[in-house]
Amino acid sequence: MTPFRSDNSAKQTAPQTILRRGVWAAVVFHLLFALAVLLVPHTPRFQALVDDLFETAGGLLAAALCFLGCRRQGSHSDGTGQTRSAREIWLPRVFGASLTCYAIGQVVYASQDLVLHKVSTSFSAYDLWYLVSYPLLLAGILLLPAQPLPLSSRPRIALDALMSMAALVTFSWYFLLGPILVQKHVSASAKFVALSYPMLDLISVFCLLLLGQHAMPRGLRRTVSVVSVGLVMTVASDTMTCYQSLHGLPLGRNLLVLGWSLGYCAVALAVSAVRLFPEVCRHKADIGPRPAVLWQSLLPYAFLPAVATLVLCLRHSGSDPRLALGVYAGASVLVVLVLLRQIMAIFENRDLNARLAETYQDSLQNADRMRLLNDQLTATQGRLHDNLMALTVANERLERLADTDAVSGLLNHRGMTAALDDAQASAQRESTPFALLFLDIDHFKAFNDSLGHMAGDAALREVGLTLRGALPSSGTAGRWGGEEFLALLPGADMEHALGMAERVRASIAARVFSIAGGLHLTCSVGVAALPRHARNWTSLVDAADRAMYEAKRGGRDRVCAATPAGEEDQAAGSPFSPDREPALTRAA
Repeated sequence: MTPFRSDNSAKQTAPQTILRRGVWAAVVFHLLFALAVLLVPHTPRFQALVDDLFETAGGLLAAALCFLGCRRQGSHSDGTGQTRSAREIWLPRVFGASLTCYAIGQVVYASQDLVLHKVSTSFSAYDLWYLVSYPLLLAGILLLPAQPLPLSSRPRIALDALMSMAALVTFSWYFLLGPILVQKHVSASAKFVALSYPMLDLISVFCLLLLGQHAMPRGLRRTVSVVSVGLVMTVASDTMTCYQSLHGLPLGRNLLVLGWSLGYCAVALAVSAVRLFPEVCRHKADIGPRPAVLWQSLLPYAFLPAVATLVLCLRHSGSDPRLALGVYAGASVLVVLVLLRQIMAIFENRDLNARLAETYQDSLQNADRMRLLNDQLTATQGRLHDNLMALTVANERLERLADTDAVSGLLNHRGMTAALDDAQASAQRESTPFALLFLDIDHFKAFNDSLGHMAGDAALREVGLTLRGALPSSGTAGRWGGEEFLALLPGADMEHALGMAERVRASIAARVFSIAGGLHLTCSVGVAALPRHARNWTSLVDAADRAMYEAKRGGRDRVCAATPAGEEDQAAGSPFSPDREPALTRAA
């Protein structure tokens, strides 16, 4: 451990280091075995010596690899502080016991071959140890953690496994089991031993087929795959050994020893990985339904043409009738299982189609409900849009009513104040002038007193129409209060404002009002411009107001320009002061 690595980091990397050392040990061992096969003289004696020594060493190495890191972690702790389950505790022990029995059997076999120079062909001590290792190996396979199969999937999975096993048993009967049983001049114990190995191998394959169908964490599935590969290698080596000894073929033990050693070492390393990394078995988040793989679904059916080919070959060969009978029986069982599997597939498809039809009807109903909800939502959106438009129109109308004088139809005092604020800000921003006309109806108080307020309102309404018609489109007119009106002329200088004031005065004087059979009214107009007469609009209104009173004192029905700002204007308010109150309305 480097001085910069913490103790926790060392604990986390120690299992990886231990497992990596085990892998390297297995690789180096088998490389040495390959070199020994190439370098040792090719004589039966030396070849037997090399095979026995390395097969024995391979069994011992596999047994040792099963217990990698046991002293570091202890028997009940997984190295992370969590207590191991009973399955996690017994899994390496059972596999280790199986590989230990195999190693002991190999030691006994090597002793008889190398020391006594005699290997028994009947039941012997090494057969006992070999055969004891198989049940322990099967128990270890069953202890591998996996999720229970769903009840609906168990019959199908069982039939698939039985179909594969029926084909394998048929071939095993023809090539191994049948020939062993029909042998003559062979003791019952020798037949028992010879039959035990292939039968136990078939049981191991059946357990692996069932285990491969279970759902399990992704990391554990890799481990199970390694175990499966190792067991397939040992089963293949057992099958080749049995076939060669049965038919008297010369034994090429180098390849067989390599298969046994590699297979058992792979199993041991996989079991060590499960024990060193127990979290692999506990990750439930990545456990899901096992995805259907096409080749695994088709594998049981792939044996059918192979068995059919074997049956055809038997019909054209002179094989033992007992072997042929077993093959026919196995083929018949396979056909029955295939038919049952197809019947089950028909029922499964029927149920699936029923569920699909039900789901389709549900989707149609959901689509109708969604369509109805969508129509309701569209109608609601339409109503909301109409309400929004009505609300917008109402708000605009309220804004107009808030800024509009009900009598004259022009802007009221509030509206004109806002218009003056905007005009002053624009003039300051763009350095442009604007002018203001202050109108007052002449003798309006006497007119109002003699004809009444209704007639006065009618007269004010017609004055507003006349004023609005006389101004340009850029001008703004409003009722300031009583009979007083303001006309705002943006961008107009004093000369242009005086001309526009004269036009307004003449228009009002020329109009025949509809009150009392037709009357004429006149007005007095005061004109002021900013910045010539004031620095802010409040001062500008006062200047125009004073100019309007000058017009009244001059005889009414005339236009009068304001005098330039003087001391009186300077005292009236500071430049651009928004706090100065506009001129109050006054009666003529």
